[in-house]
Amino acid sequence: MNLMRRLATIEDEIAKVNPPVTEEELQERQDLYDVLTPAKFSRRLIDSWIEPVMLEYSGQKFPIQMNFCSDPFCKWFGEPQHEYSSLPFKPSRYKIVNSSGKKALACNLDPTKSKGMPVFAGEITTLYSNWGVADEFARLIRNNSVVEVQPDYEFHKGACSL
Repeated sequence: MNLMRRLATIEDEIAKVNPPVTEEELQERQDLYDVLTPAKFSRRLIDSWIEPVMLEYSGQKFPIQMNFCSDPFCKWFGEPQHEYSSLPFKPSRYKIVNSSGKKALACNLDPTKSKGMPVFAGEITTLYSNWGVADEFARLIRNNSVVEVQPDYEFHKGACSL
């Protein structure tokens, strides 16, 4: 027997996004958003671009990390952020720069090379919110899904015991 179907709504958990912060940290962010200036607020959360977000769909977990070098000629192409703590000045693969008024990702020189040889062609990559991208994936999955409706049939009259 074919069951009736309906379009999925936001209440249907087809794809679930696991936020990278706890409920307490989320509440603290909401409280500080009105108190701090935009520059101070963004400086406080500057390292959040490193953390991937988990998207659960069909029983599988997918890590979402959009912030890495997108230049295929760069040594750091597709590599996650890494800090070289063994070196005295603690360099990292990427740094955040301003590009046309927006935050962007720029590659650093390779600190393991003796002469600091360049590893990139000078390209910069736009920073994205991993959490926002995961939410958008979940929304698109939900918009393109249907859910089976289980009708609630009643075959007896209310006064009938069976």
